[in-house]
Formats: sequence, C-alpha cells, structure tokens
Amino acid sequence: MTSFKVGDLVRIIDDGRPKRTGVIREIDGEAPELLIHIGGDDLWWCTFGEVELIKAATEPPIVVGTPFKKHDSNKPRFSLVPQEALDELIKALEYGAQKYDEDPQDPNWAKGETPRYLDAAMRHIMAYRRGEIIDPESQIAHLTLAMTNLTFAVALNARAKC
Repeated sequence: MTSFKVGDLVRIIDDGRPKRTGVIREIDGEAPELLIHIGGDDLWWCTFGEVELIKAATEPPIVVGTPFKKHDSNKPRFSLVPQEALDELIKALEYGAQKYDEDPQDPNWAKGETPRYLDAAMRHIMAYRRGEIIDPESQIAHLTLAMTNLTFAVALNARAKC
C-alpha cells in the first residue's frame, strides 16, 4: 500500500481516468479514505486506489500553520533604515554620478579623503542651519547632501579598516 505525504506530486483518478494532478498541500484521514488538498480550493475525498503517486516529495514539506523560522538574528536589518532617507541618498548619488561622469568600476568618491567629505557635510549642515533648505546648484536638500558626504566618509573609513 502506497502512503502519501505533503509535497508529493499525485494524480487523482476518477472512473479510471486522470481527473486532477497537483502537489499535496494537506492530508486529512487515513487508509482507506483520505481528504487530499492539492492547492487552491480543490479538496478531494479519495481512497488510496484513486490516487497515483507521480513523484515523491524530495524536500521536507512546508506545512501551513508552522511557525516561520529564519536564522538571521546576527544579520543587518535593512528594514530599520527609513526608505525616504535611502530615496534621497540615491537621488544625490545619481546627481553626483552624472556631474562627475561616474564610472561604477572606479567611483570618483572613493578617490576622496575623509576630511574633505566631513568639511563638505558641515558646509551643507551650516547652510541648512542658516535656513537654506535646498542647495541652489543641485536643487537637492542640504541635509541629503550632508548625508551623502557622511556616507562617503563612513565608507572610506570602513574600507581603511579592512
């Protein structure tokens, strides 16, 4: 007698003809009668003789209702970074890439020095503190440009530690 498990690919036979093929998502009951759920809203009452095994599951099944597990507790949580800040940073990076004819293989910012980026960041912060919200040259917010310069300084610092 064949036994079936969640994840098996089966064909349901009705009156000797194939009726439905699918992967078993749920099994309820035991021989000789069982309820097989093969996806969607299709539930089938079957006897073992009405179910033909096409391919046994090769991996452990994903059972609906089991708790989600992901071993990522020591990995960076990018969801903590505000999306709006990333959007603004990318806007400034795209502006700079065009302005300085950026080569992704040899980025211009990587040739800079931390003190120059810190100076530039402070100039943008001071302009913002004086009430100038938008940089007149780039039309990008001064705080965004400060963040961009600080990003470069942090990246250079991180690379120096490697």
